[in-house]
Order: sequence, then C-alpha cells, then structure tokens
Amino acid sequence: MEAELDGLCAAYFLQGCKALGREAGRPWVTPDASLQRMSVAPELAPLVRRLLTCLQDGAARRRARTLNITAAWRSLLSRQPSLVAELTLIERMGRNLPCSFAG
Repeated sequence: MEAELDGLCAAYFLQGCKALGREAGRPWVTPDASLQRMSVAPELAPLVRRLLTCLQDGAARRRARTLNITAAWRSLLSRQPSLVAELTLIERMGRNLPCSFAG
C-alpha cells in the first residue's frame, strides 16, 4: 500500500508541475532545468527540486502520468477506510499544489 500512496502523491505532483508550466512533452533533463521552466516561489524551490529529483526515474514518472488519480484515491479509501484523514489530506494538498508552490 505504501507504493500506492507514493504513486498517488507522485501523480498529484506531476499534475501540479504541468499547472506550473512544466510542459508535458518536454524531456526531463535535470530537476534544475525543469524547475527553471516552472513558476515556483523562490523559497519553495528546494522542495520542488527534491520532488522533481524523485521523478527522475522514468518508470515512476510513467506510472504517475498514467494513474487515474480519482480512481486510485477511491480504491485506497475503499480498501483502507481507516486512512480517510490521510487520504483526504493528500487529495486536498495535491489538488492545491500549484497554488501552494506558486507562493
């Protein structure tokens, strides 16, 4: 289940990157190069750089790109209803990442 939660968080982050100006078709050269193309508040750049580093792995990025976020969230909740607070936090933060990172 940890891998599923990681995948869900990665998918939300990738979705947020697109909203911040990270074009989907552009190659992922380095986290710094990707960060330069995004509108991120300077004080949050180290965090976003670290998260971009986590997506350096092409397989992780492909999984995140193809994940149906809503279906994955609902599936996790149906199998682990005790995680409703954590999953709700992930969903709310994930949905609002672009605003949070833009400052």
